[in-house]
Amino acid sequence: MAEVQIRDILVGYGDLYFADYADVGGSRDATSGELDWELGGAASDDLRTILDADADWDYAGATQEGVEIAYAPEYGEVQVDQLGDAAIMFFDTASVTLNTQLAEATLENLIFAWGYQDEFLVTGEESTFSIGIPDQTPTERSVAVVGKGASSPDGNPRERLYVGWRALSVEGSSLAMRRNENTSYQVSIRLLADPAHVGEEYGLIIDRVVGS
Repeated sequence: MAEVQIRDILVGYGDLYFADYADVGGSRDATSGELDWELGGAASDDLRTILDADADWDYAGATQEGVEIAYAPEYGEVQVDQLGDAAIMFFDTASVTLNTQLAEATLENLIFAWGYQDEFLVTGEESTFSIGIPDQTPTERSVAVVGKGASSPDGNPRERLYVGWRALSVEGSSLAMRRNENTSYQVSIRLLADPAHVGEEYGLIIDRVVGS
């Protein structure tokens, strides 16, 4: 009987970071194969430390109901009379989405949740979010989620990174102030394919041993 690997049963939250696509571009070093923004951190640093130290990335803070990344493929099929069913199926389309609920009700998080450009927000002692007419071109950002990963073949614990190159907020959300509930922002993100990253168009999922 195969041995059950208890250490690979993952429980725990994921930390969400976001950045302007123009600033990080989901860039990947063609020679080393490493993410450019990871090169600035020491191998002994965990990914949260690396992202926190990078000014291009913003930490979304506390979340509720987890951070969900969903892949939904759709297949076409060819039915034939002799089988009374599909004889072949073929890949048609796919969509990748990210959903979460942001518990920290900052204006920076609201800009991200509503998909507005950064210029609509002026921060300072008095911060202002101008709810104007957004540009016709959707605001593209990059996202990163850090959590607990499956163990390495040697049994070493690893952290898991999901990075999405192109992220767009595609569904509305509300700003509610209630007496007996915290103000939070529902976020629904559509992750688009980036043709600049052949073979990894939607992003990457990496399980990494800290210090490797």
